[in-house]
Amino acid sequence: MLQTLLVDDDILSLNKMQTFLADLEFIHVCGTGAIEYLNAHGDSIDIVILDMEMPGASGLEVARFISKHQLPITILVISNYDNFEYVKPILQAGAYDYLLK
Repeated sequence: MLQTLLVDDDILSLNKMQTFLADLEFIHVCGTGAIEYLNAHGDSIDIVILDMEMPGASGLEVARFISKHQLPITILVISNYDNFEYVKPILQAGAYDYLLK
């Protein structure tokens, strides 16, 4: 099973996801501490579903961290913005694709 990390700063969304996904051991949910989580567990994560806008480390910063540390992780970005120019930098930083929320 592919180990998946969901990263979002919206506490209500995170709580709902944790409740909904609690029985799925291959999905891990974290808030704004994505870089810290990846420092500790990055070698075991296959896919990151990453919010674009977050306080602390933005999705772009997390994608750059993954790229810089050459972690073999596929990055999918979720965003409220449908403007390609807005998400273009994160795609250039190594994200595979983006999805609209």
